[in-house]
Amino acid sequence: MLFKKNTEMDAFVIAEVGQNHQGNLDVAREYIRIFSHEGADAIKFQTRNNKYLFSEDAYAGQYSSENAFADTYGAHREALELKPEWLGILKKDCEKYNVKFMSTPFDEPSLMLLHDVDVDIVKIASFDLGNLPFISKISQLNKPTVMSIGGGQLEQIKSSAEMFSDHTGGLAILHCVSEYPCEYNRLGLENIQMLIAQFPNFSIGLSDHFNGTLSGPVAYLQGARVFEKHVTLNRAWKGTDHSFALEPDGFRKFVRDIKRVPAMMKSK
Repeated sequence: MLFKKNTEMDAFVIAEVGQNHQGNLDVAREYIRIFSHEGADAIKFQTRNNKYLFSEDAYAGQYSSENAFADTYGAHREALELKPEWLGILKKDCEKYNVKFMSTPFDEPSLMLLHDVDVDIVKIASFDLGNLPFISKISQLNKPTVMSIGGGQLEQIKSSAEMFSDHTGGLAILHCVSEYPCEYNRLGLENIQMLIAQFPNFSIGLSDHFNGTLSGPVAYLQGARVFEKHVTLNRAWKGTDHSFALEPDGFRKFVRDIKRVPAMMKSK
C-alpha cells in the first residue's frame, strides 16, 4: 500500500505545486526536477475546466486584484492552467525523476483527462468533501487517493470515506485548516488523533498552509504519515499561494525533519 498507517514508520510527502507554475510548462517541469531532488514522494498539480466550472457571467466578469493575471476572471484562471496536452509530459517527467504524478481534478472532464494520462494519485479538494457523486467517480478509478477535510463535519468525512471501503488503491485522509496562510496557533494538529481513532482503516495525514516547517514533525508525532505542503520556486512571485509556500531549501528541511523523527524516538 502506497500510504502507511500511523502504526508504521514511513512518511509520504507531497510537494503541492498547485498553480504556482504560473501556467508555464517549463516552470512546471522545473518543479518536478527540483522538488524530486529535495525529497518529495509525489508532485501535485491542479486540473480544471473553467468553462465547465463557472457560469458564463462569472467567466466573463471583470477581475481586479493585485494577483490578477488578466482583466476577466475566466482569462485570469486560464492563464494559470496546465494545458491538457501538457499532462502527459509532466507524467513522463515524474517517471524520469522517480516521483508520483498527482493532481486535483476540480470537475468531471478534468477527472477524465487525468484518467487518460494514467495519473498516479488523485486528490479530493476540501470543498468537494461530501460531493458523493463526484467522489464516487473518483473511487471507481481505483487509484491511490488523498482527501483533505478542511472545515468538513464528521458526517461529511464519513460519507466520503465510505466510498473507499472496498477500494484497493488506498485512501489518505488529511487534516487541513482552510486558511491561507494558516497561523501556527490555528493548525489544530490534535485533530489528527481524532481522525486516527475514527478512521483506523485509512491513512491519516496533514495538509497545511503554515509558512514554516515545524508542523511536519509535530504532526508525525501525532500519528500523521502523509504530508502535503505547498511549494514555490520563489516566495516573491505574483500569486496567492507563493508567500506561504516553501522554497526548495525549506521543503528539503521539512522532509528531513519528518523523516528524522522515528530515529529520534528510538531508545539506545
